Amino acid sequence: MNLLEILAETITITLLIFALMIIVEIIELKFAGWMKRFFIENKSLKYILSSLMGSIPGCTGTFFMDTLYIAGIAGFGGIVATMIATMGDETFYIISLAVRSDNAISLLFIAELFGILFILGIIGGWLADVIVKKFRITVCKKCRIDRHEDIDTKKMDWGHFIKEHIWSHIFKKHVVKIFFWILGGLILIEILSEAYEMQASIAENKALFLILAGIIGIIPLSGPNIVIVTFFADGLIPFSILLTNAVVQDGHGLLPLLGFSLEDSFKIKLFNLVFGLAVGFLVMAAGY
Repeated sequence: MNLLEILAETITITLLIFALMIIVEIIELKFAGWMKRFFIENKSLKYILSSLMGSIPGCTGTFFMDTLYIAGIAGFGGIVATMIATMGDETFYIISLAVRSDNAISLLFIAELFGILFILGIIGGWLADVIVKKFRITVCKKCRIDRHEDIDTKKMDWGHFIKEHIWSHIFKKHVVKIFFWILGGLILIEILSEAYEMQASIAENKALFLILAGIIGIIPLSGPNIVIVTFFADGLIPFSILLTNAVVQDGHGLLPLLGFSLEDSFKIKLFNLVFGLAVGFLVMAAGY
């Protein structure tokens, strides 16, 4: 195991992720106000719009939907759709892998994966609302949130942006953790690969690994799921296991809701876990 090569690979991937996150942050600041107005004015498209928000790389789209849910604008099905469609910070990681040719990830694969998650988000969001209505489950209790004026990006304080958004938010809260999770994941794969035949072991216990991937997805953090993406990129797990984890996990997306309603957060995660496992086993049965 060459630690220097692993470290160099980790730094390269992390720097690319850092750049992508800055770009998304700028776009979010510029269009957040418009997106909110568009959502309010087009509630008939709520599942499509909610799933689309989940398709935005990182935590931007999910945090945006969290505020709409807390304000009573987006319903239970809407927030479920977002959480199914998102892959959190793993989106940046998987994009960074696509620029290389030594793994199973390509830009075409990413487009297909996020297309599938987008459709599953719409289906899952609709199904969640059907279940909530049929069984009269109490969710989405409206509470008042503070309103802020839209940020005028034409007059943006770039000093503030660099200090608060790039340094305090992106770098300190995301990039540092992502770096260590990628490093740990790559080292773990090297150790396990040298210890025994991982691919054969996973092939013999695919159902167990699929359930484990779903359970890992419950954790409201991005880091652990990077390991699942890395395993798939190295050809160690089939697509069904990656998809299960992608459906269940939401990166940091659920954290704001944990403070708003632990009960609602539990219901969202429970639905997504059951939905993710069902989808995963169907895809596995189909041979993927």
